Amino acid sequence: SMELLPHGNPVKDAPAGICDYFPSKKMLQLAKKYLPVDDSQPILNKERSIDGLFSIGSIGSIAQAYGSDIDCWVCLEEEKLGPENIKLLTAKLQAIEIFSDEKFNTEVHFFIVDLPSVREDRYGGRDQESSGSAQGKILKEEFYRTMLHIAGKIPLWAVVPPSTDDNAYKYYNSIAERFPIDYFDIGSISAIPKGEYFGATIWQIFKSLKSPYKSVIKMSLLEKYIQDEGQQFLLCDKLKSDWSSGRGEMLNQDPYLMLFNEVLEYHRSIQQKEVELLLLICFYLKLGDNSFGDLEKLVLGARKR
Repeated sequence: SMELLPHGNPVKDAPAGICDYFPSKKMLQLAKKYLPVDDSQPILNKERSIDGLFSIGSIGSIAQAYGSDIDCWVCLEEEKLGPENIKLLTAKLQAIEIFSDEKFNTEVHFFIVDLPSVREDRYGGRDQESSGSAQGKILKEEFYRTMLHIAGKIPLWAVVPPSTDDNAYKYYNSIAERFPIDYFDIGSISAIPKGEYFGATIWQIFKSLKSPYKSVIKMSLLEKYIQDEGQQFLLCDKLKSDWSSGRGEMLNQDPYLMLFNEVLEYHRSIQQKEVELLLLICFYLKLGDNSFGDLEKLVLGARKR
């Protein structure tokens, strides 16, 4: 596949470096174990092309299972890099995905995320995992709710107060522009337009072919959001409100558990017994534990509880 690339070698010539990140001594030793690594830290004097690297989804939550894939957002500005560099970076990321699969039997997916596009709720359509712009704000809400910072800058959203409206957000953004090394901006979400729910529901029906249990839970959330329209407190804001105030146990701040409790409560409140039971079954099956014996082996007690 490297021959198909117009110019250069994805490993040597692809954009590299993440803002404000230097591999530690330990990281370099670990890299040397698996890869031919140059001793002189090669990225010290290079331009850093990537603004931030995050995992998104079930990783780090109660829903992470032995075989969970790791979905990563590689946040950058495509225009700064140019199409040629984006092709090289895509090839490099694909090579890392293959390496991870072959060496560690771990499925990793990298999504190149163009910050200006996401700010306008537009998502590229590079592969079947991409949903275009049918659900820009819904995807952004999920990113804000489940993101784990691996390296680089953090989104401005993470440091503004929960449920900040668009005008206040713009004001915070004008202040944050003085600190370009720390933050990137992909916008706030104060409400999700109704039209997006339709696109998101169709998408979940499509996704349910691969992971039906997760899709049932996510579709229940969409239904709750539609019913609560106008008075909704988005889950990402609820979570931020909890961790920024330091209230409650860590387990209550688990994004997946919060999502599940939210939809369960909703269906209880409208007395949909059958849906409630279906959700409980889907949640249990999504966690992927075959027996209570499996739960005994876990290091963390959260799943068992």
